[in-house]
Amino acid sequence: MRTHRESWYEYQKSEPSHLHSKSHYESYCQKRALLYGSDVMVLMDNIVKINGWSMVTGWSPQHDAETDGYIDVRTGKKYPTIQSTFVDFEK
Repeated sequence: MRTHRESWYEYQKSEPSHLHSKSHYESYCQKRALLYGSDVMVLMDNIVKINGWSMVTGWSPQHDAETDGYIDVRTGKKYPTIQSTFVDFEK
C-alpha cells in the first residue's frame, strides 16, 4: 500500500481564500481521493482549529492551523503520525 497526503498548506495555495475552511478542505480531500486507486491510502491533516493569517514571502496569505495527526480520507480513521499508518499497510 502507498500513501498520498493532501496538505492543508498546499490546499490553500490552490484554492481561493473564501474556501479556506475545515469543511471545504475535507470536501476537497474527498474529491481528490477519487483520483487514486484503492491501493493508495489518502491522508489529510486533522485540523483541530484554524487560527489567524500568516504571510510568507512569495506565497499568498495562509491560515495557520492547529493539527492533531492525520485522517484517512476514505475510512475516517485517525493516525497520530505518518509512521502510525504503517500498521495498516499489512491489511
